[in-house]
Amino acid sequence: MFYAYLLVDPEHFTLWIQSSAVSEEVRQAIESIGGRIRNYERVLDDLSTFKGKVITDPKVNMAVVNTLGEDRITIVQSPVEEAQSRKNAIELSGLQNAYLRDGVAWARWAAWLEKNIKERTITEWQAAEKLTEFRSHNALFAGVIPRSPLTSRSTCD
Repeated sequence: MFYAYLLVDPEHFTLWIQSSAVSEEVRQAIESIGGRIRNYERVLDDLSTFKGKVITDPKVNMAVVNTLGEDRITIVQSPVEEAQSRKNAIELSGLQNAYLRDGVAWARWAAWLEKNIKERTITEWQAAEKLTEFRSHNALFAGVIPRSPLTSRSTCD
């Protein structure tokens, strides 16, 4: 898993990515099909010189919108996201079970919070860390998802 920006135009495509995220083999494969790899941190500088219009999904980073200008951006629902939003019976069951497991952790955390908040001051950070601790007791807990360095959107586990 890595963070990247992708711009596809009629002649080629450009992928802004951290260089450590791709091997030399992957880099050569991308270049062999007309792709260019650029440094992830340069995306806004590079986009500032882009002359065309851009079609993107509603989750576009506001820094990208500001760099290109709203008049050059068309926002559409991502067909990939739309396809991923359709769940089969097995996926729905998995989601329900995950919510039940997380609900158990949350209930244990809420009981801990109710008991301990009367005895001492608990910061928001401490409460969040304790919730992660309760979640981590579940065998299927996979960790907390980190945030992208170029976005302010937060994600949760």
